[in-house]
Amino acid sequence: MLFILFNLFYFLNNSAEEKIIEKALNYSPPELKIIINDNLEEFKNGIKEGRKEILNLNEIEKKIKELSKHFYEKKQVHNFIYELGKISVQTIRSTYTFKVSEKKLYTHIKNDFPLYLEKKLKKFPIVFYGFDKNFFKGDIKNFLELEKKEKDDYLILLEKGYIKGDILLNRFSFDDRSNSFGVAQIYTNKTFSLILNVWYYIWIKNGGRWEPLKPHQLNNKLWVLAYGY
Repeated sequence: MLFILFNLFYFLNNSAEEKIIEKALNYSPPELKIIINDNLEEFKNGIKEGRKEILNLNEIEKKIKELSKHFYEKKQVHNFIYELGKISVQTIRSTYTFKVSEKKLYTHIKNDFPLYLEKKLKKFPIVFYGFDKNFFKGDIKNFLELEKKEKDDYLILLEKGYIKGDILLNRFSFDDRSNSFGVAQIYTNKTFSLILNVWYYIWIKNGGRWEPLKPHQLNNKLWVLAYGY
């Protein structure tokens, strides 16, 4: 295997990304959910704009903290929701952009895995990995660094799952016991949990309430919120 790093690989296509954000919206604070739904066009525009700009982790932390100080008022709601959509997708992408070590494998996984993950989304249970104490203390960058490292480790399993001898497997080859299924499920719920950490942090700092999720739901255990099929 060649140990040359090629272009960045982002494992979610836009459709899957939006479906996971939609799942997260169902567990967001009720008042925030209402505000997002009332300003859905601004939220979606923020997501689209966020996809155009890759931020480093220092920039992500700075933007989240800035938005957490931006206590929304009537005249600021549109901008607040636009920026929330933007930082949501930028935070997701800051921890889920990988480099695959071999060019042929990189191209193959890049074209195949996002479609596989989107196809399997409905099968996955909704698992919340919990609120991170350090994140809520403001140590956002360190949390994101640990998230990135953990997901990089799973990428090794994903690469191995695509190789069988000299054959490159694809999404039609995998069953629900495969590495790819397991990694896709973890990536999906990690994304879901990351979004909720960002939203609740911003919302609580803006004077909002803890609901429906609670502050005791920490990342020292998994919280199954719904079962797949």
